[in-house]
Amino acid sequence: MHAFLVAVALSLVVGAEPAELHLYPIQPDGLVGWIDARGQVVIPPRFDSGTFFYEGLARVESGSELTEEGAHTAGKYGYIDTKGEWVIQPQYRNAGDFSEGLAMVDRGSDGCAYIDRTGAVIIPGPFERALPFHEGRAAVEVTRGRWAYIDRGGKVVFSAQGYDMSDPPEFHEGLLAMRTEERPRRMRFLDLDGRVALTPEYAFARDFREGLSAVRTESGRWGYMDKTGALVIPATWDFAWSLREGLAAVRSGDKWGYIDAKGQTVIAPRFDDADAFSEGLARVKVGERLGYIDRSGKLVIPARYGSPMHMAERFTGGLALVTTSPDAPTEQRYIDRRGRVVWPRAASKRPPKR
Repeated sequence: MHAFLVAVALSLVVGAEPAELHLYPIQPDGLVGWIDARGQVVIPPRFDSGTFFYEGLARVESGSELTEEGAHTAGKYGYIDTKGEWVIQPQYRNAGDFSEGLAMVDRGSDGCAYIDRTGAVIIPGPFERALPFHEGRAAVEVTRGRWAYIDRGGKVVFSAQGYDMSDPPEFHEGLLAMRTEERPRRMRFLDLDGRVALTPEYAFARDFREGLSAVRTESGRWGYMDKTGALVIPATWDFAWSLREGLAAVRSGDKWGYIDAKGQTVIAPRFDDADAFSEGLARVKVGERLGYIDRSGKLVIPARYGSPMHMAERFTGGLALVTTSPDAPTEQRYIDRRGRVVWPRAASKRPPKR
């Protein structure tokens, strides 16, 4: 996948929702800039890489160089404001998006730390790895292979020893979905202090979203439990994602549809793949192409974009990043909720000279 699309996709997956002022990264000629929701260039392309804005700042890379072999060397990471001005100079080997007022920065041999929006080091660590804060807690690798969760003051609240941290989870709705390392593996939900709050007897359980957790039973079927551990939506699905905006994507056989929080089928399974709703629209796969449906299941933006699913992002602030063809991953477009191309902007047609 193209580096720009990777950076944008990771920014959306890992970070919080972008800030109220929505600016969108573009990379027309190898350098990254930003547009607004109308497609107007707000920050001209001049950075090596960049992400969406979080809490008013965007993580950007600068100083990358092209070698004689045609490869790019790594630059340094810093942060800019919505005017494109440096707020925190590029100085880090790597960096994360701001979340709850703090961002992870990789200082190389000095390890990972957390800084605030002025660039001041708030939690010095050093950590091997450090993930974004969510609900006042962040997962950190204190030493190689030893993980813990810290608070915003840098205090270790509880150890994650004995749990699978290959993909460290984050808190949602005050609970943390953890899976024991030792077999037989069991799911445990921990509270903010690391105490076991719920011990569901399911093979797997997702984070709580909108009061429910999608769970997989020993039979391989999926259903949903509430915060008491009760299975409130029977395990009848072959696969299930979490609720978002009141609906959840579920698979029956090889087709996807959507159910509501009561388990009622709202959109019958008929799609080849499906994603969560965002701003009232959800991307779905029809054959080998991607499009977007509304909450009634109507395909409001035709399935004409590249596949797999990362070739069409969720809507954020009224726009979505899409790729026109799986064979041309750099041919990216921002579209609005009606499917109109907002960027690149079409050249204005001038009347011929007489």
